[in-house]
Amino acid sequence: MRIERMRISRFASFEETDWIELSGGLNVVVGENNSGKSAFLKCIDSSIPNRPHVNDVRYSAGDVGRSLVEFDIRISTEEYRKKLSVFGQDVAFSVQSSSATTINLVHGILNSKDDLVIKCRIDGDGGIQCREPTLTQASPNPTATILVRIVNGVLTHTGSSIGPSDTAFLPLVAHPNSSIFNFSAQRLNLATSSYGYEQRLTPNASNLPSVLSYLQSSRKGVFDEIIDRLREVISGVDYVTVGPNSSGQQQIRLLTDRGSTREELTFGLETGGTGVSQVLAILTAVTTSDSSVIVVDEFNSFLHPAAAKKLLSICRTFYSQHQYIISTHSPEVLTFDGVDQIFLVERSGYRSTITPLDTKGSHDRRNALRQIGVSMLDVLGVEHAIWVEGPTEEICFPLIMKRASQPLPSNLGVFPLASTGDFSRRGTTIAAVVKIYRTAMASIAPLVAGASFTLDRDGLSDESVAAIERSTDGNLLILPRRNIESYFIDCDALSDVIWLNIADLYILPNRIKDILLGIGGHLKYKAAGVWKEDLENPKWLEKVDGALLLKDLFNIVSENRLEYSKTVHGPQIVARISLEHVSGLINHISRLRDVALGESRKLRSK
Repeated sequence: MRIERMRISRFASFEETDWIELSGGLNVVVGENNSGKSAFLKCIDSSIPNRPHVNDVRYSAGDVGRSLVEFDIRISTEEYRKKLSVFGQDVAFSVQSSSATTINLVHGILNSKDDLVIKCRIDGDGGIQCREPTLTQASPNPTATILVRIVNGVLTHTGSSIGPSDTAFLPLVAHPNSSIFNFSAQRLNLATSSYGYEQRLTPNASNLPSVLSYLQSSRKGVFDEIIDRLREVISGVDYVTVGPNSSGQQQIRLLTDRGSTREELTFGLETGGTGVSQVLAILTAVTTSDSSVIVVDEFNSFLHPAAAKKLLSICRTFYSQHQYIISTHSPEVLTFDGVDQIFLVERSGYRSTITPLDTKGSHDRRNALRQIGVSMLDVLGVEHAIWVEGPTEEICFPLIMKRASQPLPSNLGVFPLASTGDFSRRGTTIAAVVKIYRTAMASIAPLVAGASFTLDRDGLSDESVAAIERSTDGNLLILPRRNIESYFIDCDALSDVIWLNIADLYILPNRIKDILLGIGGHLKYKAAGVWKEDLENPKWLEKVDGALLLKDLFNIVSENRLEYSKTVHGPQIVARISLEHVSGLINHISRLRDVALGESRKLRSK
C-alpha cells in the first residue's frame, strides 16, 4: 500500500495545494520553523481536525470552508484481501447493478493480481468517504451497492442495496488494521498502559506496552527482532521487558545489561530519553504491520544524527515494504542515500506552499539545505574535494582509480560543478577563466581543507593550458584531452557495452574500428587537421570530440536504437576498458588528488 498523491484544501496554513505526488519509498519534508511541515504531516491520517485556513481576505466563520484532504491510495488486490480478512466486516462497493454478472465481475477483480486505486476524501472532523467508485470496471454508471467480506478465507458476497455507496477505504484505516501510523514530534507517553491482549499497534502507538507484552509472550522471535534493531540504533539499551508495575498496569522497562537479575537495575521507559520510546514505537510498527504508511514529524528532534541515519538505514533495508514520510532539520537525513523524494515547505504570510525538489539536482539540494541552516561542509561530509566538469566525471573518476588499484581516500570527495558554463572557454579569455576560478575557490575555501578543479580541454592550446594552471597555482588542472569521452575510444570495451545494452546486437571490435576509421576524420569531430587514419594517434585523441564521436557511433551501429548516455554508458565503458587506454586519465586524477590533499604543495615546500 502507498499514497500515490494527495491534495490539501483549507487546512491550517494551506489554502489550496496542487496534487502532491509522493514516492513509494522515503519522502523527506524540509522547511523553516512555522513553515507548515507539521500541518502537512498532520493531514496524512485517517482523520483530521477541522482547522480552517484563514488569511487577510477570508477569516470570519462564514467565509472559511471546512478543511479537506484528498488521497489516491494504491494497493494490490492480494494485500487488500489480507486487510479485508483482518477487518472481518462488510465493505461496500458501488456497482452498475446488483446482478449476478456484476457480482461475479467484482469477485474477479478482487481475486485478481491487479492493483486497486482507492480515491478518498477526509473532511475536517467529518469522516472519510470515497470520491469515486473503486471498482471502475464494475461501475461505469453506478446505481447499486454490493457488500463483500472474507468468510473462512473466501471472498463472499453478503448483500446488495439500491443506490451507490463505496467504503473500500475502511479495511485500511480501521483499527486493528490501520495502515497509517503518524508519530508526532512531541514526547510520547508510551511507558505504561492497562492490561490488554492487543496484537497490533494503534496509529499513534498508544497501546505499545500491550502489543509488546503480547509479542514477548506469544511471538518471541518478532519481539527479539525489535529489541535487536533497537540496540543497533541506541547502544545504551541492551534489552526490554514488559511486566506489571506497582499500580497494576503493564510497564515497559529497559535494561542496560540483559544479564542482570535485579529489578533495581532496570528503569522505566518514561525515564529514558525521548528517542528510546519513539524508536521502539517505530520499530514495532514497521515490524508487525503489513505494507503501511509511516509518518514521523521532526525525525531529528529525538535522535542523535548517527542514530537517525542508522534507523533510516534499517527501515529502508529490512522494511522497505512501507512508505515513509518524515520531516527533518537534519542534514544527515536529507543527504541519506535512500531518500527518494524531498519536499520543501515554505510560508509567505498566511499561506504555505509545498514544492517537490529534484533529489539529484545540486541546486535544489542546496536550496533545501539552506532552509535547515546547513553549510556545504555538512553536505560534502569530507575534508577535501575535487570539483569536476560534470556528473560523468563524478561517477567515473572514483571507478577508474579503483580499477587502477589507487582508490581515492575516504576523506576526498568528487563533486560536479553546478554550472560549467561559467568556466566555458568559448569566447572567454584566460584571465576571465582564472578570475571565475579564484572567486569559486574563495567561496569553497572555508568549507574544505583542500580542493582542486578540473575542466575539459576543449580547444585550448598547450600555451593556454600552461598559463591557466600557472595562474591558479596548479589548483585548476585542464584535462589533457578535449573531454573525458576522448579516453573511451577502445573498440573492445565499446563492443562489450553495446552488447550489454542490446542483447541481440553483438558488433565485433573490428567492425567498430572500421566505423570509427570511416568517420574519425570528419570536420564535425574537431580533429580533422591531425587525422592520420590512426585511432591511437596521440594528437588526434587530444583534439577529437569523443562525446560526439561516441554518440554517432552508437546511433550507427544500433540503427538509432541505442543513444549514448554519458552517465549510463560512461561507467560501463570504464568497467571494461583497458587501463593502458586511460593511463593518461589516471595520471590526471592522481594530480588532482594530490593537489586536493595538499601533497603537491608539501613536495614543493621540501
